Amino acid sequence: MQNKALVTVFIPIYNVEKYINKCLTSLINQTYKNIEILAIDDGSPDNSKKIVSEFAKKDSRVKLIEKENGGYGSAIEVGIRQTNTKYFLICDPDDWLPVDAIEKMVNIAEKDSLDLVVGDKFNVFEGTNLQKYQSTFSEDLNIRSRYVYTKKDDIQRFAFGLVSPHAKLYKTKLAVDFKFPHHVSYTDFSLFILFLTKAKETVK
Repeated sequence: MQNKALVTVFIPIYNVEKYINKCLTSLINQTYKNIEILAIDDGSPDNSKKIVSEFAKKDSRVKLIEKENGGYGSAIEVGIRQTNTKYFLICDPDDWLPVDAIEKMVNIAEKDSLDLVVGDKFNVFEGTNLQKYQSTFSEDLNIRSRYVYTKKDDIQRFAFGLVSPHAKLYKTKLAVDFKFPHHVSYTDFSLFILFLTKAKETVK
């Protein structure tokens, strides 16, 4: 019997039929199974939501949420409002996760009661097999892996890293009141910076 979900992964969707299949496949195949997946269709005119619906028929953890087009920020807001789990993670539809990514982040978060877990990523270049590792933080920031940061000044240093949503596990209760600009780019920047102002325990 499946336990109650601990993590919600939400995917903001707009014209991503080319990528969404691979993204969803990487999520449903995670070694950590206690997740729910909210695909938030932002009024997309392509076949994205049809693809999501096919996944939802096969896996009850996948749910499609349809809304009028409001931009990336509005999709993030809807995702957070619809999240009833302890943690959430944003996975853009042209991204995918290693099979054990969520398990690793949850284990770290639960072990040390963390508000935020930040991972690194690979940049994958379309049309090639080239993958390039990219650390979230430059060496001069001196942010160590698996070290829990609790001092406010140290946590604020995380703001100088990559602010994209990739591989970041957030504690939901700290973000429930966040509001974002809608029809603008880089809304994930606002989420990360706002969250750092509330976080008390953070790890890379």
